[in-house]
Amino acid sequence: MAQPADSFARDSRANVQKSTVVLSHTVSMAFLEMQGQNARKFQVPQLAMRNVLLHEAHESSANYELELLSRVHVHRIFIEPGTENQLPVALGIKIAAFPGTQYTASGEAWNYVLPAGFKAQSPEVVFESDGDESLMATWERDFARWNASNLETLLVVSMPDSDIVLLHLEHPVTKYLDKKAEDAGTVQPYMQNSSTPNWRQIALALFQQSCQWIRQNILSKSSKTYDLSTLLVAYDRVDGKKFNKLSPEVFHDMHATGLEEPTKLNEMKTAYANYVMQRPCTVTLKLGFEYRLASAPQAHAHAGMPPGAQMPAGMPVPGA
Repeated sequence: MAQPADSFARDSRANVQKSTVVLSHTVSMAFLEMQGQNARKFQVPQLAMRNVLLHEAHESSANYELELLSRVHVHRIFIEPGTENQLPVALGIKIAAFPGTQYTASGEAWNYVLPAGFKAQSPEVVFESDGDESLMATWERDFARWNASNLETLLVVSMPDSDIVLLHLEHPVTKYLDKKAEDAGTVQPYMQNSSTPNWRQIALALFQQSCQWIRQNILSKSSKTYDLSTLLVAYDRVDGKKFNKLSPEVFHDMHATGLEEPTKLNEMKTAYANYVMQRPCTVTLKLGFEYRLASAPQAHAHAGMPPGAQMPAGMPVPGA
């Protein structure tokens, strides 16, 4: 019978969910210039992101939901069919917190560039995680409470004036040493005799060495989480010009024969420019997200102590 993988061995890739966010408004060039940057933003609030990522059937406490939304493993982001730019200028899209991979001649990075009059016909990836999804999935299944910032502190008790630390049996280093005791040159923690139930004494140097191994071989290779409790998407002209400045190519569709007198042609250009500035145009972004929800740590009264854990006799409560 096959045995389940642990966090120090590879596991099959966790199932990835998918949701699509549709962002759309109808604006004019004149409106975008008059209203400034705020007119060129889409912001999805927390309640809406809850429905997008957790779906309406998901029921849990508000704090737990916020924890889930703030630690989302984003596998890929797509520009999906239905994305459209009716404006007569090219637009650069920036999705907050995600690095851009498309660059203009000035060196500015965008997540995606929508040419003038563009309409997407097929999905296109604009972001893809280079982290190991399966590695993080197994880590979170076994050690959801721990991350790079609390690995050396959560369920770790430092002994004053000593090169010994006390580790709870659920700590990742304890489990690591159970699996890799021979490689680390030590005895498996569960075999140690101890007067403190659920806790084991570990040499400080060995603890630090084990934390370093976990950082290098697991945490640094695992997929990064992103805060999607809200979503902010902004756009702007990729040529850096203001929206009240029209480029020569805008006049390509102006009806003219080329036989007009210069004065008449200038009048036509002025009238057409005014039409272009005031014409309502729709900008629609359909962003597809492939993602996996992280396992949110459960709060406990004793600063992250797992339910049922006992502090060693005479030891202070962490955080007290």
